[in-house]
Amino acid sequence: MNNSENSVLKKLFPNETIKVKATSGRSTIAKSEEVFKFWLDLDFEGYDLDNPQRITKEIPVEVYEIVANADFKTIFTSLDQNIDNLCLTQNQIVEFCKNYRNYLRSTWTVFFLFKENNEYFVADVYVSLGGLVVYIQRFEDAYVWFADHRHHVVVPVIL
Repeated sequence: MNNSENSVLKKLFPNETIKVKATSGRSTIAKSEEVFKFWLDLDFEGYDLDNPQRITKEIPVEVYEIVANADFKTIFTSLDQNIDNLCLTQNQIVEFCKNYRNYLRSTWTVFFLFKENNEYFVADVYVSLGGLVVYIQRFEDAYVWFADHRHHVVVPVIL
């Protein structure tokens, strides 16, 4: 989708190339206490999300800001109706958080979509004074995220 047509998200950093390096598939969010030092939501294990990940190649990602109040379905489908195209693996999310901390801030949450056990989830990451915090959100939750909070979304570049 042409970003000028998107009324829900605005692309940030258009002149920057952000790439998540290749992953081994060994890292999961539940076992990444060294990355999410301040808080790691126990529901990553409670929802049975601590499973081996697939091996991935290096991929480019894009960062967007939410500019209209919306729930997860509206946010992600504003980019692509096939949300499988927008999923990262947990290992890729961990790598992004380790290597691109400068894109994570305390003033907004960064959302990452992933699929596990044939269900969609959103990792909700932000920086606190004590370090990175990660929560798990269910994709189908109807909660509306307010644009004035300037939340961000990270997704693979859609080709």
